[in-house]
Amino acid sequence: MPGPLADRTILLLSSNFDTETDEIQRPLESLREAGATVTVAAKQPGTVQTLDALT
Repeated sequence: MPGPLADRTILLLSSNFDTETDEIQRPLESLREAGATVTVAAKQPGTVQTLDALT
């Protein structure tokens, strides 16, 4: 059964540096599990470098 966001395309905006890993990974995983096609975009080309939150 398709998820509630099947056939939806989502743009997830981020900075290239100093973004916490959970700020990207959790929403990305949840949106994809719900069936959305997700693209992550940042201002600069290349990878988004994330930080692990201190626990």
